[in-house]
Amino acid sequence: MIKKNLIGIVIVLLFFAGFYGAYSLGKNSASSSVDQRAAGQQLQQGVQTKNQPKLKENRQPSQPSTGQQSDVQPQQKQPETPTEILPAGAETNHSTFVQSDNAASNIQLAIIEEVAPAVQQGSGETQTFYGTVVPFAEANVQSEQGGKITLLKGKEGDAVKKGDVIVRFDDSNTQLELQQAISSKNSALQKVQEAESNFTTVQANMQRYQKLFEDGFIAKQQLDEISNELESARSTLNSARESVTQAEAEINLIKNTLSDFQVRAPISGFINTKNYNLQEVYKASDVIYHLVNIDQVYIEINIPETYIARIREKMGVSVAFGALEGRFFSAIIETILPSGTSDNRTFTVKALVNNSDHAIKPGMFARVNVVFDRTQPEFAVSNGTIAYKKP
Repeated sequence: MIKKNLIGIVIVLLFFAGFYGAYSLGKNSASSSVDQRAAGQQLQQGVQTKNQPKLKENRQPSQPSTGQQSDVQPQQKQPETPTEILPAGAETNHSTFVQSDNAASNIQLAIIEEVAPAVQQGSGETQTFYGTVVPFAEANVQSEQGGKITLLKGKEGDAVKKGDVIVRFDDSNTQLELQQAISSKNSALQKVQEAESNFTTVQANMQRYQKLFEDGFIAKQQLDEISNELESARSTLNSARESVTQAEAEINLIKNTLSDFQVRAPISGFINTKNYNLQEVYKASDVIYHLVNIDQVYIEINIPETYIARIREKMGVSVAFGALEGRFFSAIIETILPSGTSDNRTFTVKALVNNSDHAIKPGMFARVNVVFDRTQPEFAVSNGTIAYKKP
């Protein structure tokens, strides 16, 4: 009896063991089938996100289920950011998409994990260049007239205005010549007055003698004599007047010469350098002053050849100076020199900056920030597929 009971217990245990094995096998088969269906859908739709690892293939063969079918459901996955497969030239609002070649026989997904953010139209990249400040205008003060310096206006750093007399040389000898010319003119004028008076008298006598000759009171010889006297008086008057004209021309010439003994400022600005002192003897054509106008200044920027094609006149730039920390200045590209240097392949560009407070000094080092417009998105290529990433 006991033996029969033991056999019955063993049979029951074997039955439950077989049922449990069939249940486990069905569960594994259902889970594998669900995973395969999910992987197929992902490959068809091109679903891939940056933070999600790439889908791995399940190389285990599926086994047919035996026994009772399990009702266990696979665990639900969180919704993912969609990835689109688009033809060339298409657009999308999604953050990540893949653009592939439709002519390819097999579409291969090229997931680009890191793509530089594209720049939307109206924005751009900022590039920093370096340059040096030069004056807006500069001029040397010099003269063709030499001599002792009797006037030297201003010292280095002083302001001057265009047209001001800032240098004068000793002109005492020329002033003496001018006084002599003026005296000659006065003398000529005196002679003109005398000649005019004599001419008037002789002319009146001529009229009187003409009347007497017509009335028969004088002979023809007397009339001819007074006529000759009148011509002589007229010639004397004309000569005196010519002397006055010549004296005036001499005076004007001397005055022009005297203007050479003084030098006027050719531009408004500041005295940058001073090479002579008062009472020194000046040698003609030497530079006495060097003047600079810094109400505005230029920044001479060295642009590499890789960027020069993107520089345009009237382009706005931002300028900062190491000597003026915390201050930023707006500037305009005004000049692009047509040729560059052959040694370092750079081109000189001039940017104009307003400098009404004269804080910017010629020779300062400048940092120039240029914003280049960019309208094309950035892309990367892998395995014949172009991947874009919008910002």
